Amino acid sequence: MGKHPVCGSGPEHSERGIGMSPISKAQQKAVAKYNAKNYDRIEVKVPKGKKEAIQNCALAAGESLNVYVSTAIDERMERDKDGDAPAQDA
Repeated sequence: MGKHPVCGSGPEHSERGIGMSPISKAQQKAVAKYNAKNYDRIEVKVPKGKKEAIQNCALAAGESLNVYVSTAIDERMERDKDGDAPAQDA
């Protein structure tokens, strides 16, 4: 696989190598409860292969996938709010 055309990241970014110790069932339950109370969930479907490209770009930017996508959404919403939105077909 070559470099991503937008951010230039390549396959070297696909292995995170983060070693995290397992968490207890009680901690998992507490985290799930906190997340359910404080966050909405959005499922995004992308063409096969694009998820890995987005993850690689997020990693190259030093961000989690969630932060990368959320920031992209926020930036788009801000541009659209300022009247820079492209015309939509009705």
